[in-house]
Amino acid sequence: MTVNFSLLALDQILNTAATVRHMSGGQFGVPLVIRMATGAGKQLAAQHSHSLEGWYAHIPG
Repeated sequence: MTVNFSLLALDQILNTAATVRHMSGGQFGVPLVIRMATGAGKQLAAQHSHSLEGWYAHIPG
C-alpha cells in the first residue's frame, strides 16, 4: 500500500501505539516501524505520491 492509505489506520498509530508508554506509566514501550511506498514513482499516480514520513516522525510517543 502507499503511504496515503496509512491515514486510514491513523487512530491505531496515534491513539494506541503512541500512548502505550504514557498509559503504562513508562513500563511498556512500543517499538514501531512503518514501511510504505512513498513519493512519486514509476507505478504511482499523482493521487498516491504523498510524502508523509516527516509527519509520522513527529508524532509524540
